Amino acid sequence: MNASEDKKLESIVNKAMKSSSLQSPTIDFTAQLMMQVSAMSQSKATIYKPLISRKGWSLIAALFALIIAYVLYGPQQETSSWMEMTNVNSVVMDKISSTAFGFSVSKIVLYAVSCLSVLVLVQVSFLKLHFDKRFHI
Repeated sequence: MNASEDKKLESIVNKAMKSSSLQSPTIDFTAQLMMQVSAMSQSKATIYKPLISRKGWSLIAALFALIIAYVLYGPQQETSSWMEMTNVNSVVMDKISSTAFGFSVSKIVLYAVSCLSVLVLVQVSFLKLHFDKRFHI
């Protein structure tokens, strides 16, 4: 561009700037803006919806209770086992089963695991309440 074209453009811009006035926001601009922001933050996209509903959890708990009840009070052990139905040498199978499944757990370990699981469940429930209050769910 030439110097003459630059001067013409500059004069046009100067005329436009002189003819226009400064614009200022309205008095309640901030209040209107904050109302729009608060309306956006309450959209349906942020509503908490659990993956498993209360009915689902109750169904899972009922199924779990039924399985436990069946294991405890169900039919007693039968006289024949699956080991006797196979055609493998019983001496070899007895050695394998005694070495692979012959470990025992002391009562202290069972108490520790059960106490730890109860404490974890309590802690999870307290953390859920804390985060629910924090995020207003």
